[in-house]
Amino acid sequence: QAAWERGLPLLFPLFDLEDQSAVQLSDLWGGFGTNIRAASQRYAPDAILVGLLRAVRSGWQGDWSLLQADAGDARWQSAGPDLESVVDGGINWLADTLAARYAPMVTGGSGQAVLLRVSGVGDLLEYGRVRAYVEGLSMVDELVLTAVDEGRVSFRLQVRGGVATLEQALRASGRLAPAPPGSVVVPGAAPKRGDHGLGQGAPGTAPRSDAPSVADPSAVQSVAVAADTQHLAPASDTIVLDYRIRP
Repeated sequence: QAAWERGLPLLFPLFDLEDQSAVQLSDLWGGFGTNIRAASQRYAPDAILVGLLRAVRSGWQGDWSLLQADAGDARWQSAGPDLESVVDGGINWLADTLAARYAPMVTGGSGQAVLLRVSGVGDLLEYGRVRAYVEGLSMVDELVLTAVDEGRVSFRLQVRGGVATLEQALRASGRLAPAPPGSVVVPGAAPKRGDHGLGQGAPGTAPRSDAPSVADPSAVQSVAVAADTQHLAPASDTIVLDYRIRP
């Protein structure tokens, strides 16, 4: 629950025969990072979190280790009256640590202009999730919707700390992934007023059955207007990033 609330995608090891032969419990308790990293390669993680939980007289205690090849390792300890509070403490520490590592230093100037294009956006619910996530990133000073095309939305961003920091945060989110070369959809028409999808389907067709109901049709209209009036080519100094929603 804590990981979901903090937007952290977690992948637990299968601990099958391959895992058991690659790493021993003594490696985990001893903090042997080399063996832990080697055993984790099959999962291609951006970061590795090791949590050692044990019952103590006052309740529970957790010893946490964060292993990251590009940012160094970190350790922390949490304690609480029950197991859930200790696990929540470890997850919150992980989220805070990653946020501190990826949050850029505040510098002068207006930041870098970025055009972020996200494909695989099928309806307003998905659009809202993508926008809320990107807008909540600490390095994003400004976000403006510039286009809504066939299953793709485009945002103009002002980014502090460099584009590399933004891309690190996008990849670490687990929500978005870089779009493969050549996979970008050619822009199409903006959605018609009253459609539930984002530019999906031919004119006159019924709304997608899997799209969520929209209580306020003007929300769809406002997205369509933005696509019609702001679908402009990026400036020469704007960096274009193409991403897709992870399946």
